[in-house]
Amino acid sequence: MTETTPADELARLQTRVAELEQHLAQQTSELGMFKRLVDNALDGIAVARNSGVIYANLSFSNMTGFGDKTLGSRVSDFFDESEQGRLANEIRPAMVNDGIWQGIARLRRPDGSTWMCQLNAITLHDDQGNVSGNAAFYRDITATLAQAAALSAAEQEQLDLQEQIIAGQQAALRELSTPLIPLADGVLVMPLVGTVDSARAQQVLETLLVGIAEHQAETAILDITGVRDIDTGVANALLRAAQAARLLGARVVLTGIGAEVAQTLVHLDLNMESIVTRSNLQGGIAYALGHE
Repeated sequence: MTETTPADELARLQTRVAELEQHLAQQTSELGMFKRLVDNALDGIAVARNSGVIYANLSFSNMTGFGDKTLGSRVSDFFDESEQGRLANEIRPAMVNDGIWQGIARLRRPDGSTWMCQLNAITLHDDQGNVSGNAAFYRDITATLAQAAALSAAEQEQLDLQEQIIAGQQAALRELSTPLIPLADGVLVMPLVGTVDSARAQQVLETLLVGIAEHQAETAILDITGVRDIDTGVANALLRAAQAARLLGARVVLTGIGAEVAQTLVHLDLNMESIVTRSNLQGGIAYALGHE
């Protein structure tokens, strides 16, 4: 068995020291590189303990506005007054129970201005597993939220404008679908074309009554030459129009009744006595002007 001499032990120790020094230099280099990365990160990064902030990168100091007063400040010093209750009742309990909290918070600078922050906070532990503090990443999203709000407002404004255009177009179409034409003193003509459903029939009634009142008309001619079909609802609407016109002191003349429409009216067995009928518009005009 070879005996270890003091010189051998010294050489072994020197080799071990050199290895440790090399390892320490490598760790120091890596730590320096990591610190440079963190110090120059665009997001704010801060580490805090019960005593306050013990580390903050340049971005955090700048975005919070605390500058050289950052170190030693409490975490609550960075939060707006409106967020203090949330910090105590939501964020800190989540850090204790889950070890992490992520969300958006409103922070306040020393000058009183506020900013919106995307916050990602984690709990730190020592080698024994005990809580040693917390670290957090802060991202200023004030401008992003403002842009989103502006875009949303612009989109809403565009939707409102579209609704106004559609409403205007619908009103114009209603006017075109129920045109009321003053033909002579005391005589109005409303030519109807296409399909008359219950909604359009109601529009006919409203337009007719308003026109009779405005023009103080004695006769209103409803020409249905271009109407393709008439059902019970439409026929009843025409009867109501005639009855309402009579209450306003006017009479309704129904013109343009074709063979199919006539058969429908007969089949429906409706009382048409309150309505004067003529086969065509010319006959209705002649009746209204007293030329027959």
